[in-house]
Amino acid sequence: MAALQGKTERIVYHNAQSGYVVARLRPVGRKGTVCVVGTVLQELHEGDELQLQGEWTAHPKYGDQFHFTSYHVALPTDADGIERYLGSGLIKGIGKGIARRIVRKFEAETLTIIENEPERLSEVKGLSRKKIDAILEKWGEQRDLREALIFYQGHGITAGQATKIFKRFGRGSITETKRNPYQLIEEIWGIGFKTADEIAMKIGFDPQSPLRAEAALMYVLDAAVDAGHVYLPATELLEAAVKIVPIDESRLSTALDSLLAQRRLIKSGISLNEQSIYVAPLFYAEKGVADMLARGLRSESATSPMVDVDIPVLERQIGISFSDEQQEAVRLAAASGLCIITGGPGTGKTTIVRALVNLLGAGNHIVALAAPTGKAAKRLSEATGRPAVTIHRLLEFNPMMGEFGRNADAPLDCQTLILDECSMIDLLLMYSLLRATPVGCRIILVGDKDQLPSVRAGNFLRDAIACGRIPIVELKRIYRQSEKSYISLNAHRIKDGSYPILPDSISGEIRSDFYFVPEDRDEKILSLILRLYMERIPKRLYELGLSRYDPFSDSIQVISPMYRGILGVDNLNSTLQESLNPSSGAPPLSFARDYRVGDKVIQIRNNYKKEVFNGEMGRIVGVDEEEKAVSVAFDERTVDYELSEIDELTLAYALTVHKSQGSEFEAVIMPLLMSHYIMLDRNLLYTAVSRAKKLLVIIGSEKALRYAIHNNKPHLRYTHLMDRIVKLTEQGALQNREYE
Repeated sequence: MAALQGKTERIVYHNAQSGYVVARLRPVGRKGTVCVVGTVLQELHEGDELQLQGEWTAHPKYGDQFHFTSYHVALPTDADGIERYLGSGLIKGIGKGIARRIVRKFEAETLTIIENEPERLSEVKGLSRKKIDAILEKWGEQRDLREALIFYQGHGITAGQATKIFKRFGRGSITETKRNPYQLIEEIWGIGFKTADEIAMKIGFDPQSPLRAEAALMYVLDAAVDAGHVYLPATELLEAAVKIVPIDESRLSTALDSLLAQRRLIKSGISLNEQSIYVAPLFYAEKGVADMLARGLRSESATSPMVDVDIPVLERQIGISFSDEQQEAVRLAAASGLCIITGGPGTGKTTIVRALVNLLGAGNHIVALAAPTGKAAKRLSEATGRPAVTIHRLLEFNPMMGEFGRNADAPLDCQTLILDECSMIDLLLMYSLLRATPVGCRIILVGDKDQLPSVRAGNFLRDAIACGRIPIVELKRIYRQSEKSYISLNAHRIKDGSYPILPDSISGEIRSDFYFVPEDRDEKILSLILRLYMERIPKRLYELGLSRYDPFSDSIQVISPMYRGILGVDNLNSTLQESLNPSSGAPPLSFARDYRVGDKVIQIRNNYKKEVFNGEMGRIVGVDEEEKAVSVAFDERTVDYELSEIDELTLAYALTVHKSQGSEFEAVIMPLLMSHYIMLDRNLLYTAVSRAKKLLVIIGSEKALRYAIHNNKPHLRYTHLMDRIVKLTEQGALQNREYE
């Protein structure tokens, strides 16, 4: 960390919302000015004396800059400086003229008078009581700002986070933080338990405080939810919390009782002796999904009438001859109010959906098509020739209200709902969707049960299949395979635990569509990935008829099991970026990490206001340096991001397997080594392989490939959905008996 001190000469740019500032500073003891950039808690003014901590960086376009991470504004001590300070617009209604009169009266003692003897301001001729009150009010706010900045930066909080805290709590932010530092976890995005706990311990908070115990329990449970669990057993929750913070287990048990009494957590199980701890929204979602599915299975009135299926006519309409299992799938969906169609890649799921749309969409019957991601919805639309949307758009999320526009009171307008890629749908989203489904609506769930489960909590598709109550057809025969095509074949072999069939060699031109390149040296693999991405695969795709290949599109995708390491997503992204979009051709944005115009990016969290959701991929097409904004093209529309929103994006030249779900790519490159062993299992490898349409190249060690295939550990998630459905259908009652 370097230090820099000087006087502000000019404010080049300031974003009041984010606090980001660009200024010219005249350093002490140096000639000329330098550019300083960073985030501030209050508005800076010309003449401010700044003490900065940060580091020097070299920008290819704007030269040397000092990026500060902490700062202190020293109040002026001479009369001229004080006059500029008060007349800078700091206080509304106090211009340069009034500032001059005040300073002429009190000179260098002006600020001391305002702070300690404010009543003496009445001695200034022409200064009304209203003006004096305005000065004192603003002075108090500025004092609180300075104190808050010193307090938060002294406890490891960045200026950007301090800005968010102060905007949330105002002048009482320090008091609120000292009262309960753990509330920052829920109130301030970007502050987690560890940061809040560090603040709490630094300010002398009681280590055995009930608030700390409650926060530790919520932290453990939230982490479990992020890992996909719907609940945790009470004993496991308490044991994990003890490892997080050294709090007596009796105090943690008391804290758990308190959270249960507040209804922030719910204790509920399927059996009398079971103690399963849920965060409240997930409990009501699991119970609600089970209730609605069981109700639909039991009630004849909620089942759509059977549709007559003339297979020969349907075959002529779509130009395909159905196999026996495909005919079974069509007839099942036509006869059921709720059913599941599952199968691996190339087994004809899309063909069945297209047939059902033709069959059920005749006349005035309204069929709605939806999928969890934009890419999946686009594929569904292309395959059926009918509009398909993401589930979020189907439910018409209202960002102003913070809720879906479609619900039990305003249900969807459709008679049949077909959902694709159902393995990706998490429990909360399915709950919202089922609540909005009208009575009598046929629901057809389509997905691959062997893919990785949803990123968020739940294991909906597997639980729905495992309950044994919902009609299901599993497609097993592979159709999408030409004479020399092995992607679908090997995906199924991997799923079944068999080693893939490999071509003899990859020397010369790539002729097959599935290759394994044996190599166990990280740097060599990285070099091979670059060569494949830049040269060999584009040539092969051109030979296959993809004449409009774009390296920044979804034609080629690198997929890695992990984020860290030479072959992790982070390093792969920076390396590919430098090769495909070098800084010499497109300088990085001075305010947005190392992003460049032209970069391939992915959204990493749901932004309902912009209607851009986690997993959607786009490309940076524009940048406004003055407004510090970035424009990203997502398919047919362009979305603008302000400075405070740019952290919702990350580079997408390389993706994790989880992030690639719901998408298909013309070609996939995947590094695979034993250094990835923590993540290696059959489901992950199967999911990655099934992302490729025309070409797949795995580069790595044979040991890692065999390890992944044989490691068939189930993706165990704590969920009671299957048990609840079974119990409800057995009881034949709508109400589920809960033991709380």
